[in-house]
Amino acid sequence: MSRFGVINFFRTLLRLKKEQIDALSQRKQIIGIILILILFFSSIELDTVLLPFTYLSTWFHEMAHAITALLLGFQVSSIQIDFDTSGQTNYYFLPKDEDVEGVDNNKWKEVLITLAGPFGIPITCCFFFLMSSGSKKLSLVGFLLLTTAMILSSVFWIRHSFTGLIIIPLEALLILMACWKWRNSNNLTVLMRIFALINCISLTSEWDYVLIDKIEEQENALTDVGIIQELTGINYKHVGLLYIITSILLVGGCIYLIYKWETKRRSTLLP
Repeated sequence: MSRFGVINFFRTLLRLKKEQIDALSQRKQIIGIILILILFFSSIELDTVLLPFTYLSTWFHEMAHAITALLLGFQVSSIQIDFDTSGQTNYYFLPKDEDVEGVDNNKWKEVLITLAGPFGIPITCCFFFLMSSGSKKLSLVGFLLLTTAMILSSVFWIRHSFTGLIIIPLEALLILMACWKWRNSNNLTVLMRIFALINCISLTSEWDYVLIDKIEEQENALTDVGIIQELTGINYKHVGLLYIITSILLVGGCIYLIYKWETKRRSTLLP
């Protein structure tokens, strides 16, 4: 199956009539997603097709760093998203005192902030699946929350990055245009499910990322798991494997809950 075949599949989904979309049970949609993922693992090259969403996945990753840093009392100075889809979140801490205990606590806070980045993608994946499991209004709310966060981050955090300053707001604008066009259509629910699918594919790239400790293309800069190894002494491979297992359980559990909910809902509708 070529990447053009994947594009045609998405176009077919988006052109379904309301009656056809309603006829697609969420169970069939989930089965379809699993089949497409199997095809993806069969060496389908989707890099070009998924490049716009790759930038968005980088944004998910960096936003997870930024939000966790804010929750733990740090200040976020900037987020950078580069043309090669790499990213960086810069934050700092203003200590109230200089005691050793405070410094040690900050070390573990940095561990949590660093670990939060890779979890940005599986969490948003679950978010898309859950938002697509309800009515079109729920999908609309989900897209509005997403685009609001994208625009606000572009205004306050994304700095010194032409790619981030242009691509993220442009993607937010395109999503808002789709929301306006399909505000009264179930196409929004299908689009939300497609976002969930593509996020699942992006998750596989994150798995590759957490199994290396340095990035040679960036002068051997430490990856998130490499930073955690430096801060805690825990082997980066162990951290990476734990992340992979946790992300599978998280996304798999979310899909299972949707399947159970759909099954229960259909059983209540039967005479």
